[in-house]
Amino acid sequence: MIDRTARDKLALLLEDVSTGRISEDEFLRGLPMDSRDRAVVEIADQPYWISPELSQEDCRGDIDTWVLFLRTDLQYEWPSLPTETGWWKPMAVSALTALLLGAPALLISRSRNVALLCAILGILVAGIWFVVRTGQRRIAYDRAGDNDVRPFTCRSDYEEALGTRTA
Repeated sequence: MIDRTARDKLALLLEDVSTGRISEDEFLRGLPMDSRDRAVVEIADQPYWISPELSQEDCRGDIDTWVLFLRTDLQYEWPSLPTETGWWKPMAVSALTALLLGAPALLISRSRNVALLCAILGILVAGIWFVVRTGQRRIAYDRAGDNDVRPFTCRSDYEEALGTRTA
């Protein structure tokens, strides 16, 4: 679903914050967080935008491409970005796994060493699972389209949008 109002607002916010017309706090306060447009949601969810380097020149190309995309009526087709900010999830899984393996081991063997070993094993297994899962998500994300023109999935859509903008 394309939310034209939210896309236009977000495109203007990105342009304004990247050129210094508004502060990063004003940018964050203005994000259209209630939109159901996947492109808007993906941009608004990125911790990238609270970076102090946001208005610097090296970010300008990415911002220009996102703004160009937001001004089209193309659906956002990339999978959700795999982020490393969800550190609490593997910690919760590790703690739960440690508890599920360690508590029964303590009850059955009455040995704290066995329970501790099972708990450590649970933490390791959960940690390995998280690393593998994150890697799989990253590979799927990288294969979803042409990374050079992301958020566009293909170069022809990007070039068409560029042509529309200059026409």
